[in-house]
Amino acid sequence: MSTMLWCGAASASRIRLRIRQTWSKRELEGTSTLLKVRDRSGMRPNRRSATTRKVLPGARFLKIQVGGTLARSSRNRRELEVVRDLGLNPLVMVKGDESSSFVVEGWECLPTTTRPLGDAKSIVGLNRWVSLLTWARRARQLKPAVISGHDLIGTTIAWLSTLGTPRDRRPHLIYDSHEFEMGRHTSSRRGRVALTLIRLLERFLISRCTFSMMVNESIADRVQAIHHLEDRQRPVVVRSMPAEWFHPADSKERRRAALLGQLGLELDTFLMMYHGVVVRNRGIETAIRALVGRDAAALVVVGDGDLGYLQQLHELASELGIRERVLFRPAVAFDVLGEYVGAADVGLVTIPAATESYYLMLPNKLFENIQAGTPVVASDFPEVRAIVSEFDIGLLVDPLDLDQINEALDKLQSDATLRRRMSLNANRAKSVLCWERERESLAKAYAELFSR
Repeated sequence: MSTMLWCGAASASRIRLRIRQTWSKRELEGTSTLLKVRDRSGMRPNRRSATTRKVLPGARFLKIQVGGTLARSSRNRRELEVVRDLGLNPLVMVKGDESSSFVVEGWECLPTTTRPLGDAKSIVGLNRWVSLLTWARRARQLKPAVISGHDLIGTTIAWLSTLGTPRDRRPHLIYDSHEFEMGRHTSSRRGRVALTLIRLLERFLISRCTFSMMVNESIADRVQAIHHLEDRQRPVVVRSMPAEWFHPADSKERRRAALLGQLGLELDTFLMMYHGVVVRNRGIETAIRALVGRDAAALVVVGDGDLGYLQQLHELASELGIRERVLFRPAVAFDVLGEYVGAADVGLVTIPAATESYYLMLPNKLFENIQAGTPVVASDFPEVRAIVSEFDIGLLVDPLDLDQINEALDKLQSDATLRRRMSLNANRAKSVLCWERERESLAKAYAELFSR
């Protein structure tokens, strides 16, 4: 989302970092960073700017989410559950035509326009800047005690809304980064100027926040190092895990029969599955290629995404002569997702390291496969490796190496005992790697606001 802020700087800059579209594991482990921008200023958060406000039960909690929808952001919904359980009154600002509030899965949402000056294409850039101020003004009018910003844009709006507010009435600001901002995937490559501005903005906002949170330890380590944060300022780590799933085995079997029935295949077919957003750099093309020459096997792709890219995937499957063994399904409701994921023999989490954020990833789909009891073939990257190795729930591969992926799939397809062992391990791990456990760190961070 920070692209909205800095796309002008990125396009104007003629200085580009040499970032390949896809990195090899060796290159990434050797550098452990996408950026070569040095910063030795050692600036520490300005603690004088922090609010002295004590949060009281019943106070307003505001979540600012400019991009995406609340229905698709399970992480945001889980955060809302935590603050509600602590006694706060949640409200979510979301993108939309300004009208009365509406409810999404039980959460009150306040639509706010990102085009305050109108829809003319000639003023798109101006609209983006003006909308920051209109969103900030509206947030200020709501008089929240706590504002949590979804990524950099949401946190920027949160900070703007506090300008001029006395310290004892200033809301607590929370920076909720959903991925590694300095190295995340964007529609266009960021120039050095844009990256520097983003780095400085992120550091400034962290210094104004009561706390920040990241999705895993590796990203928290990188952010702490980049911004020279003291240990007490280190981001809170809150991994994106679903609540523990309980899907009966027979419901998974029925779903499996239905999926294979759509393909006209037998129940003993080796069923591979990718689920998630259908866009480039998710390993979907490699998954399709892995089906070539694989007897008694099929692939199911579950998810929505770019329609043009989806058509290309259809064409690729046809060109390879395996179209009849690849099933494309739109995204399904979260309450039945476990049936789909649990219907597969193996879940594919072979996302390549197109950016450093991808290399440091710990994706939802990994935990969803664990909750479904489905073994995985996964990218051999630090955070993913730690989970897969510790709990023995899958095989690790270089996501760019089709031979490695095929070798891993061969092992799982030919060895039912191996699949059963890893499935049992996943079922044991799911009570540990679930939101019921993970929410404790977030609840603790928010609970401290009541005692300040």
